[in-house]
Amino acid sequence: MKCPACNQKGKPVKELTLRSLLKPDVQKNIKEEKYRFCVNPKCTTVYYSEDSSDMFSKSEMTVRVGIKETEAPRYVCYCFDHTIEKIEQEVQNTGKSTVLDDIKTKMKEACWCETKSPQGSCCLGTVNKEIKKAIAKYGMPDSNTKDEKFEDCCSEIQENTLDLLVIGAGSGGFSAAITAAEKGANVVIAGEGTIGGTCVNVGCVPSKTLLRAVESLHQAKNASRFAGITGNAKINNWQEVIAQKKLLVEKLRKEKYIDVLSTYSQITYVEGKAKFTSDGLTINNRIYHPKKIIIATGSSSSLPSIKGIEDIPYLTSTTALELKELPKSLLIIGGGYIGCELGQIFARAGVKVTISCRRHLLPDAEPEISDFLTKYLRKEGIEVYEGVSYQKIETTTSGVALTYERKEAIHIIETEKILLTAGRKPNTTDMGLENVKVKITNNAGIQVNEYLQSSNN
Repeated sequence: MKCPACNQKGKPVKELTLRSLLKPDVQKNIKEEKYRFCVNPKCTTVYYSEDSSDMFSKSEMTVRVGIKETEAPRYVCYCFDHTIEKIEQEVQNTGKSTVLDDIKTKMKEACWCETKSPQGSCCLGTVNKEIKKAIAKYGMPDSNTKDEKFEDCCSEIQENTLDLLVIGAGSGGFSAAITAAEKGANVVIAGEGTIGGTCVNVGCVPSKTLLRAVESLHQAKNASRFAGITGNAKINNWQEVIAQKKLLVEKLRKEKYIDVLSTYSQITYVEGKAKFTSDGLTINNRIYHPKKIIIATGSSSSLPSIKGIEDIPYLTSTTALELKELPKSLLIIGGGYIGCELGQIFARAGVKVTISCRRHLLPDAEPEISDFLTKYLRKEGIEVYEGVSYQKIETTTSGVALTYERKEAIHIIETEKILLTAGRKPNTTDMGLENVKVKITNNAGIQVNEYLQSSNN
């Protein structure tokens, strides 16, 4: 049965329907027909049903049907993903040293990947190590495994042909990977967490969506400035606003990231944390040796230095955009662009908002812009406290209380919720950068030269 997309040979999924690989909650979305796997590396279709009524791409494996993301190019590796987790259990239950032979048989039955190695042996290098660990743990003889020698063909392929590995699956990482792929490079993107990074998931897209939503309230409220016009708008259900925002985020994530992957056969997406070791770059216990590496891991919210800050329940720019109920009052610590933007969103939604900052709003912008924005936000009902020296912060029966000094006087602000927008920190923790002699700056960023190259280039 040929692939309906490229009309080339297709390979059956041996003794397994696609349904058997799916999560239970999505099995119902797949028909009973058996599926085939397209072996044409340039074809964007990966699986299709034998009656050609259904087909989908590599990127759709995780989103559409819930299959675990592939670690090797273009196929879900049954040998690796569905065997390792069962090895210790089988060794423990059988009490035999013939587990390797049993697993080899099962792998041959289940394997459909195209490699240079004999069918079913592509991941035996990894599997064999796990079997030895399990046998040693339960004190069983290892005579059947000690002389076994296998090569992990997946790692071999990646080591020999991988031109670039991009750490980070946000807009920066994707842009770099696509640019490289368009110039003929073989690329792996390593993403930890939700694909798409900050902008589409928890940054620009959701914040601008909510900003536009509450703008309708603001315009209606101020419609009376025109003679003969009266406007009226209110929030009936904030949860529905958040739900609509979520749908847009999911739609754009799919269109701008997930679907894009299927159009580039040279790009492989791997889900997992990347870490530098003395042996190479490790992701999910697999070692990569790319010719070049780009680090595009982005940043996350940082905690300001205030006594008691770690002991209170606080919001970040991420969690604030997920609130299903609007608080009566909100204190925002930090007067940068994120704090100002979120402050205006919640103020226009009817929340009593206060913004406090050590210097003034938008401290890195021109003073004229800062002054104008301060006046504008105050006109909209937002309280802005500048030149604040924070003393302590603590929980109260009604929320949170901030004690601060301003103009040589001590003040206390009580609020229901507190939002921290006092800066960002680079996501470089636990990457093993010290193992490859990459120098770090005082704020945990990566030290680079004028070409954005690290000390290890």
